[in-house]
Amino acid sequence: MSYIVKRGKKYYLYTRVITINDKGKRIKKLVGKVLSSDKQISQEALKKHTLQEDADKLGIVKRNVPIDEFFNRYCKEYSEGKKRQLTILRDNQIWIRFRQTCPEVVYAEQFTDEALINFKLRRKENGINKRKLKNASINRELGMLKNLARWGYKRRYLKANYYDLVEKYSTEDSEQKKPFTDEQFQMLLDRAEFPYNTAYLLGIYQGMRRSEICYLERSDFDFNENTITIKAKPALNWYPKTSGSARILPIHPKIRQYLKNIYNRGEKENKSSFFLYTKLGQLQPGGLTSQTTQFLRELNLPKGLSFHSLRHTFATRIQEGGAPLRKASKLLGHTNTKITEQVYTHFQGREHFDAISSVKIDVELPKISQTR
Repeated sequence: MSYIVKRGKKYYLYTRVITINDKGKRIKKLVGKVLSSDKQISQEALKKHTLQEDADKLGIVKRNVPIDEFFNRYCKEYSEGKKRQLTILRDNQIWIRFRQTCPEVVYAEQFTDEALINFKLRRKENGINKRKLKNASINRELGMLKNLARWGYKRRYLKANYYDLVEKYSTEDSEQKKPFTDEQFQMLLDRAEFPYNTAYLLGIYQGMRRSEICYLERSDFDFNENTITIKAKPALNWYPKTSGSARILPIHPKIRQYLKNIYNRGEKENKSSFFLYTKLGQLQPGGLTSQTTQFLRELNLPKGLSFHSLRHTFATRIQEGGAPLRKASKLLGHTNTKITEQVYTHFQGREHFDAISSVKIDVELPKISQTR
Protein backbone atom coordinates (compact mmCIF):
# COMPACT_ATOMS: atom_id res chain seq x y z
CA MET A 1 0.00 0.00 0.00
CA SER A 2 1.35 3.43 -1.00
CA TYR A 3 0.20 6.91 0.00
CA ILE A 4 1.44 10.54 0.10
CA VAL A 5 1.78 12.74 3.17
CA LYS A 6 2.53 16.47 3.36
CA ARG A 7 5.18 17.49 5.85
CA GLY A 8 6.03 21.14 5.97
CA LYS A 9 6.17 22.36 2.38
CA LYS A 10 6.91 18.97 0.72
CA TYR A 11 5.00 15.81 -0.04
CA TYR A 12 6.40 12.41 0.88
CA LEU A 13 5.58 9.01 -0.58
CA TYR A 14 5.31 6.11 1.88
CA THR A 15 4.85 2.42 1.13
CA ARG A 16 4.26 -0.47 3.49
CA VAL A 17 6.29 -3.42 2.25
CA ILE A 18 6.04 -6.99 3.50
CA THR A 19 9.07 -9.12 2.66
CA ILE A 20 10.62 -12.40 3.78
CA ASN A 21 14.10 -12.66 5.25
CA ASP A 22 16.59 -15.51 4.66
CA LYS A 23 15.01 -17.50 7.53
CA GLY A 24 11.55 -17.32 5.94
CA LYS A 25 10.16 -14.85 8.48
CA ARG A 26 7.74 -12.15 7.28
CA ILE A 27 8.99 -8.61 7.93
CA LYS A 28 7.04 -5.33 7.62
CA LYS A 29 8.93 -2.25 6.46
CA LEU A 30 7.94 1.33 5.76
CA VAL A 31 9.74 2.90 2.84
CA GLY A 32 9.59 6.65 2.27
CA LYS A 33 10.98 9.22 -0.15
CA VAL A 34 10.56 12.94 -0.92
CA LEU A 35 8.41 13.76 -3.95
CA SER A 36 7.73 17.45 -4.54
CA SER A 37 6.21 20.59 -3.05
CA ASP A 38 3.50 20.46 -5.73
CA LYS A 39 0.49 18.29 -4.82
CA GLN A 40 -0.50 17.45 -8.41
CA ILE A 41 3.04 16.35 -9.34
CA SER A 42 3.16 14.22 -6.19
CA GLN A 43 -0.16 12.57 -7.00
CA GLU A 44 1.06 11.75 -10.52
CA ALA A 45 4.21 10.22 -9.00
CA LEU A 46 2.02 8.09 -6.73
CA LYS A 47 0.11 6.71 -9.73
CA LYS A 48 3.33 5.74 -11.50
CA HIS A 49 4.95 4.28 -8.40
CA THR A 50 5.53 0.51 -8.35
CA LEU A 51 6.32 -1.86 -5.52
CA GLN A 52 9.39 -3.02 -7.42
CA GLU A 53 10.97 0.40 -6.86
CA ASP A 54 10.76 -0.22 -3.11
CA ALA A 55 12.08 -3.73 -3.54
CA ASP A 56 15.06 -2.35 -5.44
CA LYS A 57 15.68 0.21 -2.72
CA LEU A 58 15.61 -2.40 0.05
CA GLY A 59 17.47 -5.01 -1.93
CA ILE A 60 14.51 -7.38 -1.71
CA VAL A 61 14.72 -10.47 -3.92
CA LYS A 62 12.34 -10.35 -6.88
CA ARG A 63 9.81 -13.16 -6.45
CA ASN A 64 7.71 -15.33 -8.75
CA VAL A 65 9.74 -14.48 -11.85
CA PRO A 66 9.32 -17.41 -14.30
CA ILE A 67 12.61 -19.21 -14.81
CA ASP A 68 12.63 -18.80 -18.60
CA GLU A 69 11.92 -15.08 -18.26
CA PHE A 70 14.87 -14.92 -15.84
CA PHE A 71 17.16 -16.50 -18.45
CA ASN A 72 15.83 -14.29 -21.26
CA ARG A 73 16.61 -11.18 -19.20
CA TYR A 74 20.13 -12.50 -18.63
CA CYS A 75 20.58 -12.92 -22.40
CA LYS A 76 19.22 -9.47 -23.18
CA GLU A 77 20.96 -7.52 -20.40
CA TYR A 78 24.26 -9.43 -20.24
CA SER A 79 24.99 -11.96 -23.00
CA GLU A 80 23.99 -9.90 -26.04
CA GLY A 81 26.37 -7.12 -25.08
CA LYS A 82 29.35 -9.19 -23.95
CA LYS A 83 29.33 -12.50 -25.82
CA ARG A 84 29.80 -13.47 -29.44
CA GLN A 85 26.94 -15.10 -31.33
CA LEU A 86 28.37 -18.63 -31.23
CA THR A 87 28.74 -18.44 -27.44
CA ILE A 88 25.15 -17.22 -27.09
CA LEU A 89 23.93 -20.18 -29.15
CA ARG A 90 25.92 -22.56 -26.95
CA ASP A 91 24.47 -20.93 -23.81
CA ASN A 92 20.96 -21.46 -25.16
CA GLN A 93 21.71 -25.15 -25.74
CA ILE A 94 23.00 -25.47 -22.17
CA TRP A 95 19.85 -23.78 -20.88
CA ILE A 96 17.65 -26.23 -22.78
CA ARG A 97 19.58 -29.10 -21.15
CA PHE A 98 19.12 -27.52 -17.72
CA ARG A 99 15.36 -27.18 -18.21
CA GLN A 100 15.14 -30.81 -19.34
CA THR A 101 17.34 -32.02 -16.49
CA CYS A 102 15.75 -29.95 -13.69
CA PRO A 103 12.07 -29.46 -14.63
CA GLU A 104 11.18 -28.81 -10.97
CA VAL A 105 12.82 -25.35 -11.17
CA VAL A 106 9.92 -23.10 -12.19
CA TYR A 107 10.76 -19.69 -10.67
CA ALA A 108 14.00 -17.75 -10.49
CA GLU A 109 14.26 -17.98 -6.69
CA GLN A 110 14.38 -21.78 -7.09
CA PHE A 111 17.60 -21.46 -9.14
CA THR A 112 19.68 -22.22 -6.05
CA ASP A 113 22.88 -24.09 -5.25
CA GLU A 114 20.76 -27.19 -4.72
CA ALA A 115 19.37 -26.92 -8.27
CA LEU A 116 22.87 -26.48 -9.72
CA ILE A 117 24.23 -29.45 -7.78
CA ASN A 118 21.27 -31.58 -8.90
CA PHE A 119 22.00 -30.63 -12.51
CA LYS A 120 25.66 -31.50 -12.03
CA LEU A 121 24.91 -34.94 -10.54
CA ARG A 122 22.16 -35.81 -13.00
CA ARG A 123 24.32 -34.92 -16.02
CA LYS A 124 27.08 -37.10 -14.59
CA GLU A 125 24.70 -40.00 -14.06
CA ASN A 126 22.63 -39.83 -17.25
CA GLY A 127 25.13 -38.44 -19.76
CA ILE A 128 23.81 -37.90 -23.28
CA ASN A 129 22.44 -40.57 -25.62
CA LYS A 130 23.57 -43.23 -23.14
CA ARG A 131 27.14 -41.92 -23.45
CA LYS A 132 28.98 -40.90 -20.28
CA LEU A 133 29.95 -37.24 -20.19
CA LYS A 134 33.46 -36.15 -19.30
CA ASN A 135 33.95 -33.97 -16.25
CA ALA A 136 35.25 -31.19 -18.49
CA SER A 137 32.02 -31.21 -20.53
CA ILE A 138 29.87 -30.96 -17.40
CA ASN A 139 32.11 -28.21 -16.04
CA ARG A 140 31.61 -26.21 -19.24
CA GLU A 141 27.83 -26.36 -18.81
CA LEU A 142 28.08 -25.67 -15.10
CA GLY A 143 30.27 -22.64 -15.75
CA MET A 144 27.54 -20.91 -17.76
CA LEU A 145 24.90 -21.70 -15.14
CA LYS A 146 27.12 -20.43 -12.32
CA ASN A 147 27.69 -17.22 -14.25
CA LEU A 148 23.92 -16.89 -14.64
CA ALA A 149 23.56 -17.35 -10.86
CA ARG A 150 26.13 -14.65 -10.17
CA TRP A 151 24.30 -12.25 -12.51
CA GLY A 152 20.97 -13.16 -10.86
CA TYR A 153 22.37 -12.33 -7.42
CA LYS A 154 23.57 -8.90 -8.56
CA ARG A 155 20.13 -8.18 -10.06
CA ARG A 156 18.37 -9.41 -6.88
CA TYR A 157 16.65 -12.37 -8.48
CA LEU A 158 18.56 -14.65 -6.10
CA LYS A 159 19.26 -14.21 -2.39
CA ALA A 160 22.83 -15.58 -2.53
CA ASN A 161 25.73 -15.81 -4.95
CA TYR A 162 25.52 -19.50 -5.75
CA TYR A 163 28.55 -19.23 -8.03
CA ASP A 164 30.77 -19.54 -4.96
CA LEU A 165 28.74 -22.39 -3.43
CA VAL A 166 28.94 -24.90 -6.29
CA GLU A 167 32.24 -26.57 -7.11
CA LYS A 168 33.09 -27.97 -10.49
CA TYR A 169 34.38 -31.50 -10.98
CA SER A 170 38.12 -31.97 -10.76
CA THR A 171 39.44 -33.15 -14.11
CA GLU A 172 41.67 -36.17 -14.45
CA ASP A 173 45.01 -36.07 -16.24
CA SER A 174 43.53 -38.08 -19.09
CA GLU A 175 41.10 -35.24 -19.77
CA GLN A 176 43.81 -32.62 -20.11
CA LYS A 177 44.95 -31.63 -23.58
CA LYS A 178 48.26 -33.32 -24.36
CA PRO A 179 50.84 -32.17 -26.89
CA PHE A 180 51.66 -34.28 -29.94
CA THR A 181 55.06 -35.85 -30.41
CA ASP A 182 56.60 -35.43 -33.85
CA GLU A 183 55.93 -39.10 -34.62
CA GLN A 184 52.26 -38.85 -33.62
CA PHE A 185 51.73 -35.71 -35.65
CA GLN A 186 53.42 -37.25 -38.68
CA MET A 187 51.01 -40.18 -38.47
CA LEU A 188 48.03 -37.83 -38.37
CA LEU A 189 49.41 -35.72 -41.21
CA ASP A 190 50.00 -38.77 -43.43
CA ARG A 191 46.50 -40.10 -42.73
CA ALA A 192 44.70 -36.90 -43.70
CA GLU A 193 44.13 -35.26 -47.05
CA PHE A 194 43.22 -31.71 -48.03
CA PRO A 195 41.78 -29.68 -46.37
CA TYR A 196 42.37 -31.51 -43.08
CA ASN A 197 46.15 -31.88 -43.37
CA THR A 198 46.48 -28.15 -44.10
CA ALA A 199 44.28 -27.35 -41.08
CA TYR A 200 46.60 -29.48 -38.92
CA LEU A 201 49.64 -27.58 -40.15
CA LEU A 202 47.99 -24.25 -39.33
CA GLY A 203 47.12 -25.55 -35.88
CA ILE A 204 50.54 -26.84 -34.93
CA TYR A 205 52.79 -24.31 -36.71
CA GLN A 206 50.63 -21.20 -36.22
CA GLY A 207 48.82 -22.01 -32.96
CA MET A 208 45.46 -21.12 -34.49
CA ARG A 209 42.12 -22.16 -33.05
CA ARG A 210 39.71 -24.41 -34.91
CA SER A 211 37.24 -21.71 -35.94
CA GLU A 212 40.04 -19.28 -36.84
CA ILE A 213 41.29 -21.84 -39.35
CA CYS A 214 37.88 -22.67 -40.81
CA TYR A 215 36.98 -19.02 -41.35
CA LEU A 216 40.26 -18.09 -43.02
CA GLU A 217 39.82 -16.48 -46.44
CA ARG A 218 42.47 -16.04 -49.09
CA SER A 219 42.30 -12.28 -48.51
CA ASP A 220 43.62 -12.88 -44.98
CA PHE A 221 47.01 -13.93 -46.40
CA ASP A 222 49.75 -11.50 -47.36
CA PHE A 223 52.71 -13.44 -48.74
CA ASN A 224 54.67 -10.25 -49.41
CA GLU A 225 54.64 -9.52 -45.67
CA ASN A 226 54.40 -13.26 -44.81
CA THR A 227 51.43 -12.71 -42.52
CA ILE A 228 48.01 -14.14 -41.72
CA THR A 229 45.41 -11.74 -40.34
CA ILE A 230 42.76 -13.02 -37.93
CA LYS A 231 39.94 -10.52 -37.75
CA ALA A 232 36.18 -10.21 -37.22
CA LYS A 233 33.96 -11.09 -40.19
CA PRO A 234 30.51 -9.60 -39.60
CA ALA A 235 29.31 -10.63 -43.09
CA LEU A 236 29.93 -14.28 -42.12
CA ASN A 237 28.58 -13.74 -38.59
CA TRP A 238 31.93 -14.85 -37.16
CA TYR A 239 34.09 -13.09 -34.58
CA PRO A 240 37.37 -14.04 -32.85
CA LYS A 241 36.96 -15.65 -29.44
CA THR A 242 38.01 -12.48 -27.60
CA SER A 243 39.18 -9.00 -28.53
CA GLY A 244 42.77 -10.15 -27.99
CA SER A 245 42.27 -13.03 -30.42
CA ALA A 246 42.20 -10.62 -33.38
CA ARG A 247 45.84 -10.51 -34.39
CA ILE A 248 48.41 -10.66 -37.17
CA LEU A 249 50.46 -13.86 -37.31
CA PRO A 250 53.80 -14.31 -39.03
CA ILE A 251 53.81 -17.38 -41.26
CA HIS A 252 56.16 -20.08 -40.00
CA PRO A 253 59.14 -20.43 -42.39
CA LYS A 254 58.70 -24.18 -42.80
CA ILE A 255 55.13 -24.01 -44.13
CA ARG A 256 55.32 -20.67 -45.95
CA GLN A 257 55.82 -22.10 -49.44
CA TYR A 258 53.37 -24.92 -48.81
CA LEU A 259 50.61 -22.46 -47.84
CA LYS A 260 51.44 -20.27 -50.83
CA ASN A 261 51.00 -23.25 -53.16
CA ILE A 262 47.63 -24.06 -51.59
CA TYR A 263 46.67 -20.39 -51.95
CA ASN A 264 47.60 -20.31 -55.64
CA ARG A 265 45.73 -23.53 -56.35
CA GLY A 266 42.60 -22.20 -54.67
CA GLU A 267 42.85 -18.98 -56.66
CA LYS A 268 42.97 -20.94 -59.93
CA GLU A 269 40.11 -23.24 -59.00
CA ASN A 270 38.10 -20.26 -57.63
CA LYS A 271 35.79 -22.66 -55.79
CA SER A 272 35.45 -20.49 -52.72
CA SER A 273 36.81 -17.37 -51.05
CA PHE A 274 37.73 -19.58 -48.09
CA PHE A 275 41.28 -20.81 -47.84
CA LEU A 276 40.11 -24.30 -46.83
CA TYR A 277 37.08 -25.91 -48.40
CA THR A 278 35.50 -29.28 -49.09
CA LYS A 279 33.29 -30.52 -51.92
CA LEU A 280 30.33 -29.18 -49.94
CA GLY A 281 31.85 -25.72 -49.42
CA GLN A 282 33.52 -24.17 -46.38
CA LEU A 283 35.31 -26.49 -43.99
CA GLN A 284 33.11 -26.45 -40.88
CA PRO A 285 34.58 -26.44 -37.33
CA GLY A 286 32.33 -29.33 -36.28
CA GLY A 287 33.36 -31.39 -39.30
CA LEU A 288 37.02 -30.73 -38.61
CA THR A 289 36.62 -31.94 -35.03
CA SER A 290 34.70 -35.11 -35.90
CA GLN A 291 37.07 -36.03 -38.73
CA THR A 292 40.08 -35.51 -36.48
CA THR A 293 38.53 -37.70 -33.78
CA GLN A 294 37.98 -40.43 -36.36
CA PHE A 295 41.59 -40.24 -37.57
CA LEU A 296 42.95 -40.41 -34.01
CA ARG A 297 40.89 -43.53 -33.31
CA GLU A 298 41.93 -45.21 -36.55
CA LEU A 299 45.59 -44.52 -35.78
CA ASN A 300 45.12 -45.78 -32.20
CA LEU A 301 46.80 -42.67 -30.81
CA PRO A 302 46.68 -42.04 -27.03
CA LYS A 303 43.58 -40.65 -25.35
CA GLY A 304 43.80 -36.97 -24.53
CA LEU A 305 44.86 -35.98 -28.04
CA SER A 306 42.44 -33.82 -30.01
CA PHE A 307 42.48 -31.06 -32.58
CA HIS A 308 43.04 -28.51 -29.80
CA SER A 309 46.16 -30.48 -28.84
CA LEU A 310 47.80 -28.96 -31.94
CA ARG A 311 47.52 -25.51 -30.37
CA HIS A 312 48.74 -26.93 -27.07
CA THR A 313 51.73 -28.40 -28.91
CA PHE A 314 52.47 -25.01 -30.47
CA ALA A 315 52.45 -23.36 -27.04
CA THR A 316 54.70 -26.06 -25.60
CA ARG A 317 57.23 -25.91 -28.43
CA ILE A 318 57.43 -22.13 -28.48
CA GLN A 319 58.29 -22.16 -24.77
CA GLU A 320 60.84 -24.93 -25.31
CA GLY A 321 62.36 -22.78 -28.06
CA GLY A 322 63.09 -20.04 -25.54
CA ALA A 323 60.69 -17.37 -26.81
CA PRO A 324 59.62 -14.85 -24.13
CA LEU A 325 56.21 -15.51 -22.61
CA ARG A 326 54.79 -12.18 -23.79
CA LYS A 327 55.71 -12.97 -27.39
CA ALA A 328 54.12 -16.39 -27.11
CA SER A 329 50.98 -14.78 -25.71
CA LYS A 330 50.83 -12.40 -28.65
CA LEU A 331 51.02 -15.28 -31.10
CA LEU A 332 48.40 -17.34 -29.26
CA GLY A 333 45.96 -14.45 -28.80
CA HIS A 334 45.62 -15.02 -25.06
CA THR A 335 43.62 -12.57 -22.96
CA ASN A 336 44.70 -13.67 -19.48
CA THR A 337 44.80 -10.47 -17.42
CA LYS A 338 48.39 -10.75 -16.21
CA ILE A 339 49.72 -11.78 -19.61
CA THR A 340 47.61 -9.16 -21.39
CA GLU A 341 49.15 -6.40 -19.28
CA GLN A 342 52.62 -7.55 -20.25
CA VAL A 343 51.86 -8.03 -23.94
CA TYR A 344 49.55 -5.19 -24.87
CA THR A 345 50.98 -2.53 -22.58
CA HIS A 346 54.68 -3.02 -23.23
CA PHE A 347 54.73 -4.75 -26.61
CA GLN A 348 55.66 -2.58 -29.58
CA GLY A 349 56.54 -3.28 -33.18
CA ARG A 350 56.82 -6.67 -34.89
CA GLU A 351 59.44 -8.32 -32.68
CA HIS A 352 57.15 -11.32 -32.03
CA PHE A 353 57.58 -12.31 -35.69
CA ASP A 354 60.96 -13.80 -34.79
CA ALA A 355 59.41 -15.95 -32.07
CA ILE A 356 57.48 -18.11 -34.53
CA SER A 357 60.77 -19.73 -35.57
CA SER A 358 61.07 -21.10 -32.02
CA VAL A 359 58.48 -23.72 -32.92
CA LYS A 360 60.50 -26.78 -33.97
CA ILE A 361 58.55 -29.75 -35.33
CA ASP A 362 60.35 -32.35 -37.38
CA VAL A 363 57.82 -33.71 -39.88
CA GLU A 364 57.67 -34.17 -43.62
CA LEU A 365 55.13 -31.87 -45.24
CA PRO A 366 52.49 -33.32 -47.56
CA LYS A 367 52.94 -32.93 -51.28
CA ILE A 368 50.47 -30.63 -52.97
CA SER A 369 49.48 -33.43 -55.34
CA GLN A 370 48.16 -35.35 -52.33
CA THR A 371 45.76 -32.56 -51.44
CA ARG A 372 43.69 -32.69 -54.64
